[in-house]
Amino acid sequence: MTEFNFNTVDLNKKALDILQKNGKESRRIKQLLNNNCVFVTHDDLLPLMIKFVPLNEREKLEVEIAMFDFLKAKTSLEVPRVLSYGENDALFYLLREMIKGETLGAFLEKHRNTKDGNIGEIFFEAGVTLGTLHSIALNEKGIFNPDLSIQPYDLFSKKEYTGFIDSLLDKGVISKPEHRSLSKIDVDYYYSGKPNVLCHCDYNPNNILVREKRVVGVIDYEWVSSAPYMDDLATFDLFSELLGCHDKIPCFYRGYQSIKTIDDFYFNGKDFYKFYRLLTMLSYQSSAANGRFHGDFFQKMQHKLRRTILSVHNFVKE
Repeated sequence: MTEFNFNTVDLNKKALDILQKNGKESRRIKQLLNNNCVFVTHDDLLPLMIKFVPLNEREKLEVEIAMFDFLKAKTSLEVPRVLSYGENDALFYLLREMIKGETLGAFLEKHRNTKDGNIGEIFFEAGVTLGTLHSIALNEKGIFNPDLSIQPYDLFSKKEYTGFIDSLLDKGVISKPEHRSLSKIDVDYYYSGKPNVLCHCDYNPNNILVREKRVVGVIDYEWVSSAPYMDDLATFDLFSELLGCHDKIPCFYRGYQSIKTIDDFYFNGKDFYKFYRLLTMLSYQSSAANGRFHGDFFQKMQHKLRRTILSVHNFVKE
């Protein structure tokens, strides 16, 4: 199915119409930077968010909505209240309250070069929060349906990995020789035999909320899955590196290990897990219509890819 072109509709008007239908007609909104399908209110009242996805991606938002209720029942994590959701022409939308705070990504942008940010303590709490999510053990590997049953899926597998590198070759992100080199990696060696847990599958500072220098919540559960734990750890590690805060990453791992042990197998393969996450993001974002994600961070990921490919032979197990 062809990806929906967000530039063909007036999303700002649609967001305002949805607010009006829910009794919020006087609210002012703004579009989130680098994401033209999410809007947030911009005033002194309780903040709200309106997110749009194409209809063929509606299940991602339906899973997120169901996951809010699940996490509220199973954990002490703060979750937002859903106000409305449904179809809107060729789109599916979600209107929800926002947890008060700012993303850790925004916080790091302001404080990473200062001494008053308590970044180490926040990273520790981010680790504790992820350890709490990963304490929910699951049986079968796969993706969640809107009723939170698990649909078997080849997550973190040779099949999925091959799809990523094929896409990157098709988009010109990697060359044919690089594709051949990457094809030699035994992906299943890194993921097989590990227990499945509740994985966020996009656990990065832009999806972690902080308030008064404390972690208060996690957002964007649309990719949540039942899978081995390694990707969430590697995602946070990768982002901390790309955002210039990698010196604080030991604090994150200490926080996680205060809840759950991380085995040496992860740390020995950590660079590969970060590489897999990099391929995941680049294959998705390079395929998006109209260069929707092609900002500075996309360029940083490409530079990281180029550096990692130079040592990709280290990932090949003889």
